[in-house]
Amino acid sequence: MKYLYSSILLLSLIFLLLSGCSENEEPSIDIDSQFNGFESYAVAEILTKNCALPECHRGGTSENNLSFESYSKMIQGSIGRHFGEHDHGKTNPKITHETPYGGSPVVPFDAKNSLLYNLIMGNVENSVLRMPYEKEPLSQLQIDILKDWINNGAKDFNGNVPYSGPNKVFVCNQGSDEIYEIDADYMVVSRVLDVDVNPTAIDQPHNVQIHGNYYYVTLISAGQFLKIDISTNQIVAKVTGLEVPGMIAVSPDGKIAYVSKSSTASPVYGEIYVIDIETMTKKESISIPIGLPHSIQLTEDGNNLYVADMDKDRIYLINTTTREIEDQIILSTTSPATYEPMHIYLSPDGNYLYANNRTSSTMMIIDTQTKQILQEISIQHHPMQAAISPDGNKIYVVSLHMPYITIVEKAGTTWTKTEFQNADAFHHLYGADLSPDGRYLYVTCSNDENDFSPPYEIPGKERPSLLCIFDTQLRELVKVLDIGSYSTGIAARQN
Repeated sequence: MKYLYSSILLLSLIFLLLSGCSENEEPSIDIDSQFNGFESYAVAEILTKNCALPECHRGGTSENNLSFESYSKMIQGSIGRHFGEHDHGKTNPKITHETPYGGSPVVPFDAKNSLLYNLIMGNVENSVLRMPYEKEPLSQLQIDILKDWINNGAKDFNGNVPYSGPNKVFVCNQGSDEIYEIDADYMVVSRVLDVDVNPTAIDQPHNVQIHGNYYYVTLISAGQFLKIDISTNQIVAKVTGLEVPGMIAVSPDGKIAYVSKSSTASPVYGEIYVIDIETMTKKESISIPIGLPHSIQLTEDGNNLYVADMDKDRIYLINTTTREIEDQIILSTTSPATYEPMHIYLSPDGNYLYANNRTSSTMMIIDTQTKQILQEISIQHHPMQAAISPDGNKIYVVSLHMPYITIVEKAGTTWTKTEFQNADAFHHLYGADLSPDGRYLYVTCSNDENDFSPPYEIPGKERPSLLCIFDTQLRELVKVLDIGSYSTGIAARQN
C-alpha cells in the first residue's frame, strides 16, 4: 500500500504540473485544410509554429499588431512601431497603435526588400533583432522555403498575389535607384522596381508622373527619361542623352512630355525637352533665356506651359504650339535671386499660380490673368513640393528643414495657413501628392542629413526614407512606411 500511495502521489503531482503548464501556455495554432490561407502547408507551418506565438505575432496583443495566424491577417501588415530603438517583446502590454509607423512583412516577388526575409536572415544592424526573436534561428531549408515563396509572389492558398489592386502610389528613391510602388488600399509597399542603369554610379530617379497606363520617371545622373507600364511595373521604353533631367509635365492627350532641369543643375541651361511619349523620342527643345528652368506646369488645355526659372526669379509662360515665350512674371530683378521659385502649381480652375520659393521660404499666390502677386505666405523652412485639393481650396505644402506640413486655405479673396508638426516622422520632407479624391496626402521624407535610423535598419542603407500618409479629413498621420534611400518625387494621381 505504501508503494501504491507513493505512486498515486507522484502521478498526481505530475498531473498538477502538466495542468499548470496547459493553463499558462496556449497550444500552437492548427493548420486547416486551406493552410490558413497561405499558399502551401510548408509556409503555413513555418510561420504559425515560429511566429504566431502568444508572446509574438498572435492574438489581440500581437507585437506591432502584426499577426501570422493567417494569411489574411498577415497581409494587413503592422502598425505601432517605435520611431526610435526597437524593444521587441519588452513592452507589457505590447504596443497597440502607439504610432502610425508600420508596413507589410513581405514585398511580393522581392525577398531582398521584404522585412520578414531580412529579419529571419539576421540582416539588420542590431543582430539581437533576428527573428524568431530570442529563439533558435530557422533552418536553411525553412529560410529557403520562405524566400522562394516571397520571390514567387507571396501568394495565398488560391494563387493570388497580394496588393494587386489598381490604386497605386509611386515614389522615387534618388539615393538607391529604386521606384517604390505603394498599395493605396492596404497602405503598404507592394513592389520595388530597380531602375539602376549604371551599376558604378547612382542614377538618381527624381520625378515621377502618372498618365493613363504608364508612369514616367527622370534619372538625373543617367540622363534618361523612362516609360513604365503600371500593370507590370516594368520599363517599356527610355529616352537617353538628356542633361540632368528634372521635372515632368505630360500633355492632356498623353502624347507629349515636357522635361525640365534638375534643381541641382548649374544655372547655365536654357532649354525644356519636348519628348514624344508614344514613340519615346526627343522631338526638340524649347529655348528660354539662360537660367535654371526647373518647375513646370501645363494649363488644363495643354496650350501653355509655365516654367519657373530659379536663377532669374521669374516665371515664363510658353505657347506649346509655337514653343515661344508669350509672357513672363518677374518676381525680382536682383542677383543672386531673392526668391528662387523651386516649385509652381496651378489651381484647378487655372486662375491662380502658386510658387514655392526656396531662398525666401515663402509661397507666392499669383493671379494668372493680371500676373500680379496677390499674397505672400511664410512657410517654415524651405518649402518644397505641394499638392492642391480637387476643389482648389486647400494647398498642402511640405518643408525640407522643418518638420511641418503647412495647409494653406482659400477663403474668399485671401488665404490663411495652419501647420501640422511631427518631429518623429518628418525628416526632411520633399515630395507631396494627394489621392484622387483628396482624402490622403502622401509625403516623402528624404532624410537628407541621415539623422533618422529605422528600428529595423538594413546594413549599408544610407539616408533611409519614410513615406507619411496624412488623412486630410482627420488631419492626422494614419500610416508611416519605410521606403528606399533619399526619397524625392511622388505621384498618386494622374498628371
